Amino acid sequence: MGQIDVTDAWLYKYMFIVDEAIINEIEKNVDYDYAFSDEFNRKMERTIRKEKFIPFWNSVSKFGKSVAIFALVIVTSLFAVTMSVEAYRIQFFETVKTIWEDSFFYTYFTEEKDIGFQKREFEYLPDGYYLIEEISDGNINTTIYSNESGEQIIIDQHLVSDNRQITMDLEYSEEKEVEVKGLPLLIYRYEDGFVSAYYEYQESVFILSADKISDDEIIKIIEGIN
Repeated sequence: MGQIDVTDAWLYKYMFIVDEAIINEIEKNVDYDYAFSDEFNRKMERTIRKEKFIPFWNSVSKFGKSVAIFALVIVTSLFAVTMSVEAYRIQFFETVKTIWEDSFFYTYFTEEKDIGFQKREFEYLPDGYYLIEEISDGNINTTIYSNESGEQIIIDQHLVSDNRQITMDLEYSEEKEVEVKGLPLLIYRYEDGFVSAYYEYQESVFILSADKISDDEIIKIIEGIN
């Protein structure tokens, strides 16, 4: 057998045959009648929802998306395109809240320079929960707590910087706003029992997400920030 010169042209010509063979082999082993359990489906929905809590503005097209009309309380010259937004002033930064398809999109503006990340501690945790992991990249600190049943509480602390963006899922079934330390705490509940909360405090934004937790427990956790 002669030697084959594997070039880009050769790969372009023949790789689709290999791909097709691999796909056909995979399809032979697919059980099309298999049904995932309700528990698995719920976990997948929660995983997808948690992934939507990360900043995404720079990774999506600014075209082909619909932005809902919300309210305008800030100078629109901050934007290169017309958007409906809601803004409110707190001690360290200004927040612009936009409805973007099925998400809340928050943009932050601040004149503070070199604040530096100050990790906040939580004086309260519901009974039975313990720390299993903590992740920090300098401007975001994530603490993950779990109980013996595997239910988790995840708390993200974001240091606000100018033009920073944070996204939260809009497809909740219930919304509640309470006041903690004189500032609004927003609690969102979903049909599958998942719950998230949004809170701005001093130089940071806190986002709590949990598989199962009461409003009172969320309030106690936020009250315990120091």
